[in-house]
Amino acid sequence: MILSVLPLAIGPWQIVILVVVALIVFGPIGLGKKLGNLVKGTGE
Repeated sequence: MILSVLPLAIGPWQIVILVVVALIVFGPIGLGKKLGNLVKGTGE
């Protein structure tokens, strides 16, 4: 049910929710590595 509501709530709250979910799923270390890889991929 939450997933069906998310597309309607586009804005700052959606970003916050996505960050929280990412932290729960990947953990702070895993998320840091993922973000690091994204930055490397876009920067080089």
